[in-house]
Amino acid sequence: MTRELLIGGWRRAAFALLLVIPVTSLLLGALAGLAFAPPDRLSLTAVRDVFASDVYRETFVTSFLLGLCAAAIATPVGLLAAGLLARVSFIGRGFIRTALLLPLVLPPLVVALGLRQSLGVDTVAGAFVVIALTHALHGVALATWLCGSAWTRIDGNA
Repeated sequence: MTRELLIGGWRRAAFALLLVIPVTSLLLGALAGLAFAPPDRLSLTAVRDVFASDVYRETFVTSFLLGLCAAAIATPVGLLAAGLLARVSFIGRGFIRTALLLPLVLPPLVVALGLRQSLGVDTVAGAFVVIALTHALHGVALATWLCGSAWTRIDGNA
């Protein structure tokens, strides 16, 4: 066997072990109405109960809105920053690149607490903004890092 086949086999095994098996057991448990139990009677009552609950529905909507706001902020800002850092040479470029990647090093709680103290918010709407900005800062860092490395390989004269 070649080394590539062995590495590919390990990747598939790790994928199955870490993702497919837990998700399958959770779905089967949800269908059976019990967590981690073999399905003796298949039904979607547990799934229906989750979607019928107002608490879970509000949580889902809030999470969706947070993700949408964070993505709407992070995508254009990260792409713009990646393009500028890849194409334009200026003094302090390394410092700005490092500052943009800093949220990846800090825990999200530290970033959120720093934003909360900086913005001085104590309301629920303010907490939503702080959490959305925290996720957006991490998204900007990831977009700058990933798109910047791809952007440097594109020929600027074409």
